[in-house]
Amino acid sequence: MTKTKCMNLENRKCPIFNNDLDTMICNGYTCKNPVYIYIVRCINGSFYTGYTTNIEQRIKQHKAGKGARHIKIYGFKEYTYLQCQDSSSGRRIELKIKKWKPERKAKMFKLYGIYQ
Repeated sequence: MTKTKCMNLENRKCPIFNNDLDTMICNGYTCKNPVYIYIVRCINGSFYTGYTTNIEQRIKQHKAGKGARHIKIYGFKEYTYLQCQDSSSGRRIELKIKKWKPERKAKMFKLYGIYQ
């Protein structure tokens, strides 16, 4: 993958997320039109991966028991997220992460932080 400047960033370069996601990740930067991929760790230890353009609103919905059936059943514990450059990259990342084993998803919490 070549390092290119993210068109959504102002005067900054996107860091590369070092794995097989094959896209630019802008976590920690302010994009003009950010999209977020998030992973929720449920109370029972399972994971739910989602995509949104408004992370705060989506997490509030999950905490309120609205939205994903998986989270309604297994309960919301904590989440982590990453921000990417555009909608198509976001969807591609979401689909790849959904295929990961739980151990690999757990590593994302160490890389990007844990939020409650």
